[in-house]
Amino acid sequence: MREFFRGWRRKAGLAALATALLLMTGWMRSYIIRDAILIRYPGAHHFVLSTSGGIGWLNYAQSQSEPKYLTQWRSTKTSGAVTADHLGGLEVARRWEWCGFSVGSAAYPPHSSRPAQLEIWIAPYWPLVLPLTLLSAWLLLIKPGPAKSAKESSHA
Repeated sequence: MREFFRGWRRKAGLAALATALLLMTGWMRSYIIRDAILIRYPGAHHFVLSTSGGIGWLNYAQSQSEPKYLTQWRSTKTSGAVTADHLGGLEVARRWEWCGFSVGSAAYPPHSSRPAQLEIWIAPYWPLVLPLTLLSAWLLLIKPGPAKSAKESSHA
């Protein structure tokens, strides 16, 4: 068994497979639980989201600065898809969608009590999981070529 894992291809295949399995777990979890990592610093909030089969980034830029830095993890039950179509009930000014990828932006009206600009980018998990799974299968299942002897490698 130890012989099977010699060489960089098999080790890289295991790393790709582990990454694919981790992303697959996040993909399945995202249909039940919405996870978000909030990174807040003066003037902006950034969210890394995992929800409804996708992974995304939301930027919430505020005109009023807050002096506090904060990083926190939030998990809630998924109550509906977060898309570039639906940004906190705001009308989306710019939107692009294709095969599960979506981009959008919105702004609170200037006269509102909390003027801000929102940007959201969402990508589905499948374009990450599928190529990593295929790459790991290829790296783990291909037969290694014959080892070159010291004489062959010195002539090449």
